Amino acid sequence: MAAFVLLALGALSGTVRSAFSLVSSRVAARVWAPDYALVGDSLTQNCKWLGSLAWNPMSIVNLAAGGAVIRQIVPQVDEARRLGAKNVLIAAGMNDLILDKAPIERIEFDFDILLRGLGPEQRAIVTLIPYTSDSALSSRIDTANSAIRRLAERRTIEVIDLNLGLSANGTRKPDMTSDGVHLTEAACSIWREMLLRKLNETSPPPA
Repeated sequence: MAAFVLLALGALSGTVRSAFSLVSSRVAARVWAPDYALVGDSLTQNCKWLGSLAWNPMSIVNLAAGGAVIRQIVPQVDEARRLGAKNVLIAAGMNDLILDKAPIERIEFDFDILLRGLGPEQRAIVTLIPYTSDSALSSRIDTANSAIRRLAERRTIEVIDLNLGLSANGTRKPDMTSDGVHLTEAACSIWREMLLRKLNETSPPPA
C-alpha cells in the first residue's frame, strides 16, 4: 500500500500532487493512526516532511492549510486528536500577525484554545513564529513568541525556536526565504533537523 501511494505521487505534479497527497494521507490516517500530524499554515504546508520525519506515508499526515490563522488551525488539532496521531507538530501565528494584524492578547487567547485541543496522550512540539525580512515586525513577533512559549511550557509542551537557524539580528537571512515570509528548502531542512533532534529526545510526561 505504501509503495503504491509513493508511485502514484511520483506520477503526478504540482498542485495535483499536493492535493492528492493531502487526501490520500488523511484517508490512510483514518485506518492507521499516524505517528506524526503537522498542523499550521503555509509554512508547514509547503515544506517536505515525508522522507525526513518518516519514510512510510501512512506514518505522517500534513493537515496544514495556506493562509490559516490560529483559530482556523484549532480544527486541525482536533482532527489530529481524532486520528490518534502520537506526535502533533504545531506552527501557528504568522498570519495572525501579518494578515490580521491581531493584538498579542488575541494571539495568546487563540493559541491557548489551540493547545487545549490536544489529547492527553499526545506529544506536541510547538515551533515559534519565525522572523520575516521586515525587521519592523520583529518586536511583535518576539512578544507573540514569549506568550506562546509561556502557554506551551505551562503544559510541558516542547518548543523550537526557528530563529536560531533562520535569522540574524531579528531579520530572516536572505537564503532562508523566498519572498520575505515563506521558507526556502534550506530553511525547511533546518526546521526538519531541529524537529528530529527534539523528537529523538526523551519524551516528557503528558501534561
